[in-house]
Amino acid sequence: MFRKRIKISPLLLRLLTLNILALFFLLGGFFSIDKYQQTLIENEYQKLEDEGRILSQAIGRSIAIADNYRAQIIMTPEAQTTIVHLLEKSRVRIRLFSYQGDLLADSKRTIGFRTKIKETQLPDVKKKNFFRISFEKIYTYITAIIAKASNLPIYEENVLQQAEDYEEVLKALYGEETKNLRQLESGTKLFSLALPVQSYRKISGAILLTVNSENVETKLQNFRFEVFKVFFLALFLTICVTIYLSDSIIRPIRKLAAVAKEIDPSRGKKIIVPQFSDRNDEINDLAISLKNMLNSLLERMDAIEKFAADVSHEIKNPLTSLKSAVEIASKTKNKKQLDKLSKIIVHDVKRLDRLVTDISNASRLDAELSRENMKNIDIKTIIKNIINFYNKNN
Repeated sequence: MFRKRIKISPLLLRLLTLNILALFFLLGGFFSIDKYQQTLIENEYQKLEDEGRILSQAIGRSIAIADNYRAQIIMTPEAQTTIVHLLEKSRVRIRLFSYQGDLLADSKRTIGFRTKIKETQLPDVKKKNFFRISFEKIYTYITAIIAKASNLPIYEENVLQQAEDYEEVLKALYGEETKNLRQLESGTKLFSLALPVQSYRKISGAILLTVNSENVETKLQNFRFEVFKVFFLALFLTICVTIYLSDSIIRPIRKLAAVAKEIDPSRGKKIIVPQFSDRNDEINDLAISLKNMLNSLLERMDAIEKFAADVSHEIKNPLTSLKSAVEIASKTKNKKQLDKLSKIIVHDVKRLDRLVTDISNASRLDAELSRENMKNIDIKTIIKNIINFYNKNN
């Protein structure tokens, strides 16, 4: 037994290919966002570590050596000068804590720092298009909702800061580099890193580096904007393709439906079924099937008309004979002639009865054949049986 060959529709292949390609565009973009975000965060922490190690070593060298390292005092002016020199153009906020936990220097508040003009980069004044502005508004709104649902602790800063306010600083005073992630009330994340400041392998303080996630969020927003541009491009292409497929499918189907509505004997038989021979899909198969069905229907109607004409002719002949016999019988009184006319009348009635019976049997046979399922038969066996039947009878 041969297996049935599976035939895949060309139209189905077109729809699947186009829609799956569009989905893969979106799937690839959204999968890469999480990976890209994690990479940005790791890079931000790596920068903090690099800058923190340089600072802790530089400040460690500016410490005055004392007999009791626990009472050792960091040389604040030198330490502050080192911070200003090394991180002059950095976005990082640096805070220096003594071993006792007191805040000695803060790059943001310029505690003990020399007066210095702070440079702030202005935002880009390049004019944004409507699509970008709309995207940023929606993005900001969604980001704020996500930030409210976040489980990150809120960053709170006391006026008089101590090392005990920051868990990572306390661990750094015990010689452990510690990272932490908090969240501002605005929803912006705050990356922090605390490192111990050592002088001759003795911990004399800790340095806390913090930076907000604006740089990460800006890069992430730009990346997501590119993803959304791809999304809208894919959406636009999908809409265009859908319109094209809709036109290529619905338009011929409407033509075929209009032809099907015109199949009415009262409107005549000149019905032309549109053909789509240039298409190698189900639409062309449907047009061919409809044409074959219409031809079969018209042939059936012709056969019915011919059959009705033949039946009318066959019935009209005995009726005419009956009419003549009845008219003559009503006018004659000859017994022999009346007997002859009676025989003619009986013969014509039997003829009519036979015709009606034949018509009834033919109609019933035709109806039964139309209800039967068509199947293949072996014509050779039938011919052999007929030949054997006649040979036996002869």
